[in-house]
Amino acid sequence: MLKLSKKKLEGIVCSEDRARKILNHLWSVGTHASEPKLIGFDTETTGWDPREKVTPYFTAKCCVFSLSDGKDSWCIDSKLLKLFKPLFEDPAIRWAGVNLKFDVAVLHNHGVDLGGKWYDGRILSLLHDESALNRHGLKQMSDHHLGIRMTEFKDLLGTKKRVSTEDVLAADPWLLAEYARKDAVISAKLCTHLMGKLKRLSWKKGNHSMLEFYEQFEEPFTHVLVGMEKRGIRLNVDAIGDIEKKIEEEDYHLRNYLERKAQGPIDLASPDQVGHLLFTKLKMQPTAYTETKRCTICEKKATKRTNYVCKEHGEMSLELVPSTKGSALQQLADRGHEVAIKLMRWRKINQIYKTFLPNLRKVSPDGKLHTTWNQGGAETWRLSSSAPNLMNIPRADNDDPDHPDPNSRGFGLRNLFLPDEGKVFVVADFGQVEMRIGAHLANDPILIDAYQNGRDIHSEAAIALFNLDCSSDDVKKHHPEKRNLAKIFNFGVFYGAGATRVSNTFKCSKQEAQDYIDNYFETFRGIRAYKEVV
Repeated sequence: MLKLSKKKLEGIVCSEDRARKILNHLWSVGTHASEPKLIGFDTETTGWDPREKVTPYFTAKCCVFSLSDGKDSWCIDSKLLKLFKPLFEDPAIRWAGVNLKFDVAVLHNHGVDLGGKWYDGRILSLLHDESALNRHGLKQMSDHHLGIRMTEFKDLLGTKKRVSTEDVLAADPWLLAEYARKDAVISAKLCTHLMGKLKRLSWKKGNHSMLEFYEQFEEPFTHVLVGMEKRGIRLNVDAIGDIEKKIEEEDYHLRNYLERKAQGPIDLASPDQVGHLLFTKLKMQPTAYTETKRCTICEKKATKRTNYVCKEHGEMSLELVPSTKGSALQQLADRGHEVAIKLMRWRKINQIYKTFLPNLRKVSPDGKLHTTWNQGGAETWRLSSSAPNLMNIPRADNDDPDHPDPNSRGFGLRNLFLPDEGKVFVVADFGQVEMRIGAHLANDPILIDAYQNGRDIHSEAAIALFNLDCSSDDVKKHHPEKRNLAKIFNFGVFYGAGATRVSNTFKCSKQEAQDYIDNYFETFRGIRAYKEVV
């Protein structure tokens, strides 16, 4: 537990006179100095739980906020936020922080905007070396880039339990003040350090620096994402109940069907019970195998919770068991096994029921969903969405509630989203722009011919990957799941996806993954030649 001497440290600033002196100082170094400094900034919040997987908009309230000139730092009571509002909104100020979008959302809840230029340490660190750290959080970056080990919030009170801002504030306000001050001053030091590094990294063949890239593209883009998060999207929450009823009714019929086949109750979420039904009772031929550890004495299955060791006997043996993962089950479904088809359908509607619908209910008081857009959250720097994730809602062609095939029927999830009054949705697509650029760079004759003659490139890849004996049009009709996997593979291969990544994505062994890669490059030889050169 971190121990502080209350006599030697300034606590939370609550005095308006003291706050005005800090404000005047920061304004002088942030605007009028010969070389304006970055002002480090961070908030400590109450009323918001990240485990609920919702954005901080409307829920996270500022308890204290911390500011730093890069040398000194201050922790200030949130009741003085309005006094600092002109500083926060001054377009001449340069702010330093980590995950600044979060702090912008917190300020928004208090009627304050953050103006000026934003320097986010997380984005700066990702641009400098994305692979240097598993997580680009303030604590990890401080240790890695500055050699400064910071106290974790959960360690403040010396307990293993999760600690909230309210807990620390109630136990020791001085402790919270010291912690908050360090966040601000380290943010300022970290961003200054990383800006220097990016200034020395070249961009555009050495004509510009990566810092210029950040200032011209990433920093303005952060402002755009903040605007998107604030605006949110309207949702017809009342219609979710109708979808739930449809799913519950179909779930009832699917369970009845599968229990009749199992000749008794079955836990459809249990790989062991599903495997027993498919491969023991129904005598299906497995399409893949999974390595499993079991105790040689009691035959209990090893789990992550038991650290893959039998606590009672310690003896474990490795065995291969028939796989019931999605790709293996899909192959059984492709062979026409009705039970496998029904299981795949149950998994699909179960995901909608347990994942999509609860998250779609998390609307804010304004009747909208406010997702978080993750800048640099993927290795390819494509945007990702979280709290809730709005980027994996089934596509329109997979979400048709009137589809004639009951196993392909959707529930109209996308129809839940509504434009603002007087507005309309515009659906736009890049048209596989990455693949088109890849076809040009690799000069691959198969890819180029497919695009020039209007064939679907993801279907072409599915034929190559899975040795399908059909046309591109037939892949779309009869093998949509394989086309979806091929689509992931198509984009991944240009970003350097190897056997490990493919194995994780396809949920298969590394040898199977390597076979897929070999099949792909055997067809698209131009891509293989291009990858060997670059």
